[in-house]
Amino acid sequence: MTNENARDVASTGADVGMSAAGALIGLAIGGPVGAVLGAAAPPLSSLGGRLATRTIQRRFDRAERLFLEVARISRGQSTASVLMGLESSDERTETFVQILGMALNSDESLHSAFAELLRGVVESSEVSDVERLEIVAQSLAGLKSVQVRILLELDSAGGRMSARDISARIDIPEEELRFAVRDLEVRGMIKDGDIHPIEWILRELGAGVVAFVNRDGGIKE
Repeated sequence: MTNENARDVASTGADVGMSAAGALIGLAIGGPVGAVLGAAAPPLSSLGGRLATRTIQRRFDRAERLFLEVARISRGQSTASVLMGLESSDERTETFVQILGMALNSDESLHSAFAELLRGVVESSEVSDVERLEIVAQSLAGLKSVQVRILLELDSAGGRMSARDISARIDIPEEELRFAVRDLEVRGMIKDGDIHPIEWILRELGAGVVAFVNRDGGIKE
């Protein structure tokens, strides 16, 4: 086989893997209809331009970046190899799609965290491990940028900060932050210091989120 033919084969294999990945991305974004659109489209770089709205386009583009990151950190596999890793288990495939959907509804600063969770789903051999990854993903799902900023501020302050100081650092009135911090508490990322005036303490899960965000270079304004 000539070098040119080898390149053609490799390119064709990559296109097949990307188009197949498009079906999973489409399913995560738009259910069965989205899956059909994703599978029918050419490689993922062209998917966004074929969709009806700019919002959907951004979600497909973001899903593409996330899926390619999963392939990259899965020991440098191709997208087709990642898909083959899911093929042996319907449960893992379903969990992969669910977590991908959660990622698209969460702040983009959590890109690396969700990529690691998705990689774990692809590589895990135990059902219990896959279920654990889904639980962690559910704790991250829907986090907003202001909540990630709160976690970052707590980390920079040594893991403990008063509600008043958090408000000053985030530059949002304390009353308006009440839901954001209570939601972080429910998710198990921070805890109430049980003193007055109230102080918040960073928990292990919150510190893990901070580590992923810092790996990604922080929040993109």
